[in-house]
Amino acid sequence: MALETSNSFKLNLQSVHEHESTKPPPMKVGGGGVPLTHDARRVSRQLRTELQSVTSVTRKMCQRVEQAQVVVSATLRQLQGTAHATRARLDQNPRMVKAAMEGDSVQRPIVNAMEKLAGSAERSAAMLVEAEAALGYQQALLEECVDVLNAQWGDREASLQSAAGGLAAASGPVLDDQATHAYLADAAAKEDSARNAINKSLALARDAASKLEQCKSAVQVSVRTSRSNVDKAKRAQRKGNFGSSGSRETNPAARKMHLDPESKGHDSW
Repeated sequence: MALETSNSFKLNLQSVHEHESTKPPPMKVGGGGVPLTHDARRVSRQLRTELQSVTSVTRKMCQRVEQAQVVVSATLRQLQGTAHATRARLDQNPRMVKAAMEGDSVQRPIVNAMEKLAGSAERSAAMLVEAEAALGYQQALLEECVDVLNAQWGDREASLQSAAGGLAAASGPVLDDQATHAYLADAAAKEDSARNAINKSLALARDAASKLEQCKSAVQVSVRTSRSNVDKAKRAQRKGNFGSSGSRETNPAARKMHLDPESKGHDSW
């Protein structure tokens, strides 16, 4: 009789354990975690999707800023190199600079064109230095914004994927929808600011490159013109022609002398 009672007790105890194992685990809330309602989960999913989209757009803007930095940096190096080389060339030719200051018709156009080239390159380089710094500042802001958006997305993901089926992570912070919307609005504002900085920087780089080429062309023209004038003067000296152009005026009308109205013909000879 005792054996049957013992077996019956074991069977009952086993059935109790099996019955208890089918109960759902108790909901544990702690450290700021709160159960999410159906509407809260829907809003959290929408915000998670929006965070993912805005993060992707912000990363693309970071890439655009980096590309603009490459263009601006390359143009800046070209301007600085041209200005340095032009100044060095002038310093290496003091006689040419002195002759230009004294009014030499051959050296003066060349020196003036080179001075203009160096000055324009230096002014454009100074503006591009500021543009490069502005792009670097925008890049830092965008990277910081991406970090914040990733943290917000991670919190939303952890909340939605919690094992409690709608319970926020017990150790995580309380999700603030208004704060998330503020982060999204801030990301949009920083994206617009970066876009404006990119447009202005690229416009400055294009304008600087155009001015640089114009000044280089002016130097080349002045050099060719001066050499051509020197060659004409040398030919005129060898051939004995009049003037520095190396050619004689053969138009009779151009060589006529105007008569003096008070002249009386041969009587005044």
